[in-house]
Amino acid sequence: MLKPHSFLLTTLCLALCALSSGCDSATSLCTDESDTLSKANRISVCQNMCKGGEAPKTCGVAEKLREEVLTELREPVPDTAEGLRATIERINHQSERNEHDAASLLSMNMKLPDPSAWFKAHFGPEYAVQLTQDYEQNQAHTLAEVIRTQEAKDGMNMIVHQVQPKGDTEANLLQMIAFKKAKAPLKLYTVRWALGEEEVGFSLWSFVHHEGHFYHVGKMWGLTGSMPPTDPAKRGMYELPIGVVEKHLKEKPE
Repeated sequence: MLKPHSFLLTTLCLALCALSSGCDSATSLCTDESDTLSKANRISVCQNMCKGGEAPKTCGVAEKLREEVLTELREPVPDTAEGLRATIERINHQSERNEHDAASLLSMNMKLPDPSAWFKAHFGPEYAVQLTQDYEQNQAHTLAEVIRTQEAKDGMNMIVHQVQPKGDTEANLLQMIAFKKAKAPLKLYTVRWALGEEEVGFSLWSFVHHEGHFYHVGKMWGLTGSMPPTDPAKRGMYELPIGVVEKHLKEKPE
């Protein structure tokens, strides 16, 4: 059965609240535990009603539901390419079902809970400050939005790759620098959407597995000791797969 979209339920709830005695009915819709509306979409309904100030009781309900959804979504996954694939597919599955709140919650929870501690443990205090600063600035978007965009493109295949520290032509120079600067064991993963195995497509990197879950740690430009180049060609030398860069250099006229 098609479930009502959270926006429609929110509109109905706020309309009920506009009536002299309608807020109790609206609150009951928010707290309804039947199959009418999923937990994830009830979060949206409750939060919007809470923000509107018409039904204060819904504020606590929204927070309780959020914690329940997070607990359900954050089941441990194995440190493998398939484990990361399952995590990404779950985000997309929630999006396809209009479970945008659940998808956003899950993608937000792919952000390191303590970036400073993780970067310090893996790259030392000399890089941790800059890496943490860059990380916090570059995490404004949600991965759910990026994943939805790529998965919506016709014919796109998702390719999950565990990067190898040596001889990996699918790795990029930034990832090789990360392996070289690492002071603790490091496993990096890349997720790429492409029409075929040979196409560059669109890539998200790097992902790491930490305490049972995958996290997006980003490009880690701070390990180079310089700002990213503004010239797209120079930036591509760092960000494109090494195999692609080498092929381009061979074909480039002298």
